[in-house]
Amino acid sequence: MTIVRTAVFAALLLFVLNAAATAQPDTTSATALTIPSASGEKYAIGGNIGLLSGAGISGQVFLTPRVSVQPTFFVITLGDYFHFNMGGEIQYHFTRDREGGVYSLLGAGYYHSTTSDTSKPGNRVANPFRFGLGLGYEWFTSRNFAFSIAAAIHYFPYTSEFLPLPEFGMYYYFN
Repeated sequence: MTIVRTAVFAALLLFVLNAAATAQPDTTSATALTIPSASGEKYAIGGNIGLLSGAGISGQVFLTPRVSVQPTFFVITLGDYFHFNMGGEIQYHFTRDREGGVYSLLGAGYYHSTTSDTSKPGNRVANPFRFGLGLGYEWFTSRNFAFSIAAAIHYFPYTSEFLPLPEFGMYYYFN
């Protein structure tokens, strides 16, 4: 449980620190005037549903005009059941404009589910780790709101399985 809390805290801290570091850029330098993405957005928050990088609350940060990172996490406790997942993607945007764009992704995730049942201790997820790569499309329904869909080949190292699975997301972008 301590590892899970530490991982959630570290992911949130990295996201907040990156946002705080670039929140007040030096407007006198030429690099401060560059637009990090084609449609002007730097950060996004929303939700992601997928088995690769996780299902739950998600964020997106543009590091360059074409490269972004997308961390995702989710935690829930229902009675004696506890579930946690976290993951992330690095995305390279081939094209991106106000209507949408095509991107490639490289991602990884970890899933953990337990109960207080002592006859079955440990993680109930048969393949807790997963890695994958794929292609996705993001389309804007308004200036700041976007939906995304991706198809990725997932690799599950515990069973050496490869599965093509979809991912879905929706995000609100901030300038």
